[in-house]
Amino acid sequence: MKYFVALLAFVAVASAGTVGVPIDNHSIASTVVDLIEGVKEQMPCGFTGLGIPPLAPLRIDHKNIDIDTEALKAEGTVDHFRLNGLNEFDIDEMKINALTSKVTYKFTFRDVNVDTQYDLKVLLKKYGFTVNLIGAGHAKFAIKDMVIWGTLKYSLGVISGNLKLKSLEVRTHLGEVDSEIEGILGDGTINEKMNEYLAEAVELAINENEDLITDTIESIALPVVNSILDDVSIADVIAGGTGGEGGEKEVCIPPEFDCLLQACLKFLLAQSVKLLNWCLKMKSVFVIALILAVASCHGAEIAEPLAAQDRSFSSVIMEFVDEDLRSFLRTGGGGVPVLAPLTASHKSLDISSGEFKISGEVEDFVLQGLDGYEIIIMNLDVIRSRFTFHLKFPSVNITTQYKADVGSGWSIERSGGAFVALENLNIEGQISYSLGVISNNLRVKKIVVYPSVENVKSEIENLSKYRILNRKLNEIVEEFVTLTINDNTDYAANWVDELLTPICNDLIGDRTLSDIIAIITGN
Repeated sequence: MKYFVALLAFVAVASAGTVGVPIDNHSIASTVVDLIEGVKEQMPCGFTGLGIPPLAPLRIDHKNIDIDTEALKAEGTVDHFRLNGLNEFDIDEMKINALTSKVTYKFTFRDVNVDTQYDLKVLLKKYGFTVNLIGAGHAKFAIKDMVIWGTLKYSLGVISGNLKLKSLEVRTHLGEVDSEIEGILGDGTINEKMNEYLAEAVELAINENEDLITDTIESIALPVVNSILDDVSIADVIAGGTGGEGGEKEVCIPPEFDCLLQACLKFLLAQSVKLLNWCLKMKSVFVIALILAVASCHGAEIAEPLAAQDRSFSSVIMEFVDEDLRSFLRTGGGGVPVLAPLTASHKSLDISSGEFKISGEVEDFVLQGLDGYEIIIMNLDVIRSRFTFHLKFPSVNITTQYKADVGSGWSIERSGGAFVALENLNIEGQISYSLGVISNNLRVKKIVVYPSVENVKSEIENLSKYRILNRKLNEIVEEFVTLTINDNTDYAANWVDELLTPICNDLIGDRTLSDIIAIITGN
C-alpha cells in the first residue's frame, strides 16, 4: 500500500507540472489510471528493478513461523503459500485536483484469496499449556468485493521539488469472507462452525471499525511513505513515468503461462498426430491413391476408352477430387464419419506428457474447412510415373468449448471458448509409382507432401484472465504454429512418406491394375 500511495501522489504532481496552464484535471487522472493499469499488468512478473517479486500471484514455497510474545507463542510452517487477486481490481473512481493538491480514489478488489498448506501450534503462556487451536492441513481464505476508497493530500516543495503527503485517508469495506481451513479444533461439524465464526469475525472486525482502521493506517503509513519520498525527486518520477529510452514496454508473460502454453501446444500436436493416424487407417481415405493407380494405366488397358471420351487422365483425377472426394468428406461412408464438418459433442481429456499433465474436457468440437479446398495443380506425368498436386484450403478451423486443469506441482484451471484457424493452408506434393511390366501390379514408390500456411489465427479465451496478456499469449500460439508448419516441411515430408507409402502398398496388395479399375468403376 505504501508504494502504491507514493506512486499515486507522485504521478498527480508530475502530471500537474507537465500539463501546463490551464491544468487539465481529467488528463491528469487519465494519466494516473493508465499508469496503475500498467502496474496491474506488470504484477504477475514483479518489478525486478525494485527487487519486488511477482505479486499476482504472490508465492512462498516455504516459510517458518516463529512468533513469540508475552501472551502466546506460535511456531510451525507454511508451505505452497499462494496469494491471488492483488491485480484483479477495478478503478471505480480517480479524481485529482491539482489546484487543491487532493486525490480521491476508489478501488474494488473482486477476489483476494489465500491457498496454502500449514502446520501450526500455539502455546498460551498465561496458562502454561499447549492448545492446538489451528492444527495442520489445507487452508483457503477469501475476501470478495473488497472496496478501498479515500483521499490523500500532498504538498510540493518549491525549492527542493520534493513531495510530501499531508494526510492519508484509507477506508475499507468487505463484501464477503469465505474460510475453508482444515484442522481448526479437529474436523467435521466443529471445524465447519469454527470457519463460519472466523469468517464472520473478520468481516465484522473490518466493516465495524472503519474509523479505527483509517486512523491506524494513517499513523503508520504516512511517515513511512514520506520517508520514501525523501529520496526521490519529481524529476525522477517524470522520467520513470515516461518509460525511459526502451520504447514500448514489453508485455509481462508470467512463467506459469509459458508452462501452460507449452503444455497446450504439446497437447494440440499430440492430438493432431492421433487424428491423422486415425484417418490413415480408414481405407476410404486412400481412394485418391487408388485413383492414381487407375490413371497410371495410360500405358495399358484403358488408354483407348479414355481417349475416345476425349478426357485427359489429369482431368479424370481432378473431377474425382473436386466432386466425388468433396462429397465423400461431407457425407462419410464405409465406416468413416462425416469429416466436413467433423464434430464431437464431448471428449474427456486425461493426458500426461513428461512433466506436464492435462485433464479436463472438450465440448461442442467442430472442425471445418476440409471440404473447402481449391485445386491449384492436379497433373499426371505418365512418362515419368509421377503425380503432382497442389491443394489450397482457405480456412481449416476448430471451434470448441474447453475446460482444462494443467499443472506439474502447481495447478492452473482454465475454461472458455476456443477458435484456431489455419488460413490459406497449402498442401503440395508428389506421388511416384511404378507399374510391373509383366505382373501389371502397381507399387507406390514415394509420397512427398509439403504443407505451408500463410496465416494462423488463435482466439483462445482465458489463457490469461487479463485481456492484453491473453491477446499476447494467443499471438505466441499463432507464431509457434506458423513456425512449426513452415519451418519443418522437410521433416513433415519424410514423416508422411515413411507412414503412407507402406500403407498404400498394403492396401493395393497383389491386385492387378485391372482389379483396381474394377473396384473404382464398380465393375
